[in-house]
Amino acid sequence: MRALFGWQGRGEGRRRATAYAWHEEATAALQQLAVTDGLTGLLNRRGAMEQAELAFAMARRHHEPLAVILLDLDHFKRINDTLGHETGDKVLQLTAEQLRLSLRQTDLSCRWGGEEFLVVLRHCDQKQAVEVDARLRTLLQRAGQMQLSSPVSFSSGLALLQDANTDLDALLRRADTALYEAKRSGRGRLCISATG
Repeated sequence: MRALFGWQGRGEGRRRATAYAWHEEATAALQQLAVTDGLTGLLNRRGAMEQAELAFAMARRHHEPLAVILLDLDHFKRINDTLGHETGDKVLQLTAEQLRLSLRQTDLSCRWGGEEFLVVLRHCDQKQAVEVDARLRTLLQRAGQMQLSSPVSFSSGLALLQDANTDLDALLRRADTALYEAKRSGRGRLCISATG
């Protein structure tokens, strides 16, 4: 009789362990969903901010270079209006794919919102950041032409960490200002933030 109860106890323990493991897995999956953009598979804005804050803090603490690029797909509304939202979704997915191909594992990319993306480049100076932007621009134009029969272009703003930037928001504002200048001056180009 004891053996029977002992066996049932072990069975109950296994069920509890399985339920606990399932709960842990489900919790991790929900946490991942909360920080991931469902369409592109990149981090969403919420997910990126935590990692970007950490990259910013480490760069300041160790006096290391850090660059951020905000990019905005050119004429995205026109793509949605003329080619349909399904094609617009494909453009967003293609952009995410090219970001994954062109960045290092230590870099961070996210869908910032709508047709905007954020790239955080650790240990990266201005020359290297400009090269990353150019590489992404070329890859995206080629991939767009091959997969969608239309090149995809973007405008971008680059800001480099400076001593005056005491928080990440200041750095992001500078990148946003540079992005606005790129769009205002004709799109399809990179503008670099002035100092300050």
